[in-house]
Amino acid sequence: MQIKTRLALIASLVGLALLLTGVVLWVGSSLEARLQQEDNQIDKVRSDNFEMNVLAQEYLLYGAPRIKKQLQIRLASMENNLADLVSRCAPDDESCMVRSIQEDYRSLGAIVSLLLSEQNDKNNYIAGTMLVKFQDIAAKIREHDDLHAQEMAQLQKNLDRTVVVLLFFLALTCAVLLRFLSRRLIAGFGLLSSGVKRIAAGELEYRLPESGTDELGALTQAFNQMNVRLQEVSNEQKIILGNIGVGVLFLQNRVIIWANPAMGRIFGYATDELLGGTTEILYPDRESYLKAGEEAYLALAQRAPHNFQTQMKRKDGELRWINLVGQGVSPGYLEGGSIWMLEDVTARKQMEAELSKARNLEAIGVLAGGIAHDFNNLFQVLLGNISLAKMHIPESSEAFGFLASAEKAYQQGAKLTSRLIAFSSGGLGDQRESIQPAELIKKAVLAQADGATELEIEFDLADDLAKVTVDVGQLEQVMQHLTMNAIEAMPTGGRLRVSAVCETVASVANTSLGAGKYLKISFQDQGHGISKKILPRIFDPYFSTKSLGAKKGLGLGLSLCDTIIKKHGGAIAVESHPGAGATFQVYLPVTD
Repeated sequence: MQIKTRLALIASLVGLALLLTGVVLWVGSSLEARLQQEDNQIDKVRSDNFEMNVLAQEYLLYGAPRIKKQLQIRLASMENNLADLVSRCAPDDESCMVRSIQEDYRSLGAIVSLLLSEQNDKNNYIAGTMLVKFQDIAAKIREHDDLHAQEMAQLQKNLDRTVVVLLFFLALTCAVLLRFLSRRLIAGFGLLSSGVKRIAAGELEYRLPESGTDELGALTQAFNQMNVRLQEVSNEQKIILGNIGVGVLFLQNRVIIWANPAMGRIFGYATDELLGGTTEILYPDRESYLKAGEEAYLALAQRAPHNFQTQMKRKDGELRWINLVGQGVSPGYLEGGSIWMLEDVTARKQMEAELSKARNLEAIGVLAGGIAHDFNNLFQVLLGNISLAKMHIPESSEAFGFLASAEKAYQQGAKLTSRLIAFSSGGLGDQRESIQPAELIKKAVLAQADGATELEIEFDLADDLAKVTVDVGQLEQVMQHLTMNAIEAMPTGGRLRVSAVCETVASVANTSLGAGKYLKISFQDQGHGISKKILPRIFDPYFSTKSLGAKKGLGLGLSLCDTIIKKHGGAIAVESHPGAGATFQVYLPVTD
């Protein structure tokens, strides 16, 4: 039964009981009014009877004729009152006292008529008889009063009993129905409250037991349907957060309360390792941790999302560029926690740097190409003059040897300008060939190290090195520049270890090198090393750490080396720590 039906039934019973009570009270009031009216009539009869009794006594004493007339008038008035009272008695009610009194007055009327017609000594006798009748009637009136009082008392008692019984049954019925209804409501809302608490605690799989077809049953069904949808939404969010490539954190006072799997992939931690700790483990140092916290607090306190980029530390110590976006769960109320999204933008940063470097190198290439063309024109003039001079000088002359040396230098310069022209055009020219690189590496290193008496060179070149397809001149240039860097890093001398080996790699850190088989040429020095702050910039055009002086370069050497190797499909990686030297690793794809 529906709750509203139960409530309507209770209301109907209450209304019916009140109606019956009202009817009973109305009937009782009507009976009481009728009895009161009879009392009034009896009072008149009693008064008339008393007056007639007095008149009869006066007649006996004085015998005045006027008294007869008054008796006749009073008798007529009493007969009218008695007729009205008799009309209220039931026709078959033989015990009606009023009817008996009326019969007495009728006989009394005959006596009064006789008294009015007789003019003899019998009048005193008749008057005496009247006195007896009046006294008898007075006794009957008193008896009627007693009976009437009993009737009034019984009527009031019956009314009170009826009202009490009705009210008792009304209260009992309402109590039973309300008890049943309250138990139903208390049990239903108790289950609902328990279910809400369990769901708030995270038990989204919980379902309320079915509980009938009333309003509570409908509420239970709607609650379960809502919970099913809530669980579906939660599962959808878990799937999204579990597969999204962006890290998501829920923080309270910078303590990690929840983290998605992407956080582990980005920073190298198992998710459980992050929970319960602060985000300080993700920052390179405490200073950057505190600074980021201050900036985030100021933004979140103003109910605004906070977005910034910073370097963060993986579990293995590698630094990665991370873009962070965070906002308070309850804007302006930081104690409620905050949600953060972390995206690894290291690759994007590297691409931006590569793009910037490519643009700079493009400008350098244009400049180098123009200079190379100008030098090529000058070299042609020099070659012509050298050839003419040689025609006028005998070969045995010392000057002829000088001209021959100048001609050789011209040829080297012409070769260099042709390479610059090819480099500026974005290609490798037609100088590429497949070679076994061991001899080229050793020759280029020794040529550059000629004269460095305090330098010790150690070669570790595998005998089975695979062939590579390269521009020999450009590769020599790279080998010589890396050797020169090592010499400059060890101004007081030291050991340079040059090794070469073929390796199959999946990837190389901090490069865009893909998986494959490569020739790895390593230059390991014992110099002062490169700081972490400088390391990411060493391949930038025009970047140099050399002090001002005759040996200061333009900062193009490593940039050109990096460009040459990339045009060969390879990459250059660097490992270095301050005070522990540096290792440059050149990767070149091997020839199939």
